[in-house]
Amino acid sequence: MSTEPDERQENGNDDSTSFCERPRICLIDLSDDCARTLKTRGFNCYSGTLGALVEVPNKKPADIHYCLPNFSFPPNLHEYDIVVIDLQNPRQVAYVKEDHIRTQIKEQEQYSLRSVYPQTLFDPRAFSATSLRRMLRPLMEKESILIVFAAGDEKILYDLITLTPYETLITSETHSLYGFYPDIPPHRNVRGKDTSVVIPKDGELKRLLEQHNMEATYSIVFDDPTGWATNDRYFFPRMEAKTGGIVAFARVHEDNRTFFFPHISRKPAFMTDLLEKVLPGVVPSLFPYSTQFVWLHDLQYRLPNEDSLLQKRKKLGEDYEKSLKEIDARIDENYQEYRFLHDLLRQSGPELVRTVQKYLSWLGFDNVVNVDETYPFRGIKQPS
Repeated sequence: MSTEPDERQENGNDDSTSFCERPRICLIDLSDDCARTLKTRGFNCYSGTLGALVEVPNKKPADIHYCLPNFSFPPNLHEYDIVVIDLQNPRQVAYVKEDHIRTQIKEQEQYSLRSVYPQTLFDPRAFSATSLRRMLRPLMEKESILIVFAAGDEKILYDLITLTPYETLITSETHSLYGFYPDIPPHRNVRGKDTSVVIPKDGELKRLLEQHNMEATYSIVFDDPTGWATNDRYFFPRMEAKTGGIVAFARVHEDNRTFFFPHISRKPAFMTDLLEKVLPGVVPSLFPYSTQFVWLHDLQYRLPNEDSLLQKRKKLGEDYEKSLKEIDARIDENYQEYRFLHDLLRQSGPELVRTVQKYLSWLGFDNVVNVDETYPFRGIKQPS
């Protein structure tokens, strides 16, 4: 189990690729070609995983193998702006015993997951999804984007082995593949390919989905959340199956925007257009370097009252600069008037004597005399 990002990977791209710091994007289980495409487009990406499916050699009834979750998430996931989770086409790896043994243990408890005959394919993703949910919680409460490429839901039963200094505990827990998302709508696993885009108004997202709709397939459909109408401002169907059910939707929760999509065959192209053409118009503050919608700032596209507000803003700025210069001038005058107080701490010799004379006069003493200047050493004549 690893949560530490590779130093180069944490920066998103290798040393030879130029990229923008924001938005920070965490790609979980997206294909290598998709991640590579986004990085070459200058996006700052970290590639993580819910974990690969493990081919466990349980060949006879007595066989038992112990497995560890093999997920990888950035430890500072709460600082990311966009998280993309692809639940489709998980990777498979062979079982290697050494990969499932902890070599260093700080706590007095350790746990592992048990795989027993007849299971030959151990899927850690649902178990890892629960851990991801805790890490996503602060991200979901700020301005952020979550993108999910949906697959059929799976409820997986795990045998959790907890080893303590005194006993070994075995408990069973069931986890869902969608355990990372707190408000998953009612759903059912259905496969199909006949879909339609149901966005009522023209826009970049509608155009993008229509470009990929003919090649899209789905393995799960969602119902409208109980108590919400389809036109509820928090839940927006985006694609539907011809036989019924929602296969793509958008959901707004506080400052978070969540998007669920079906299987997209040309995913690198889809993700590129989504990040370059669609999302900068949805949450522009997350794309400070995007130039996609710069034309909206032209004079001919200004909104009502915008000109007068901009003029007020300009005048406030000018007044601020003028006031700032006046304060700076007064600070300088004040310094020149009272700099002798600092000179008391740093001068010596005749300069210090003159400064002390000025200081005593400032305190209110009358007829303060600098003896060194008034009665030079040579030819001193004391007053009678």
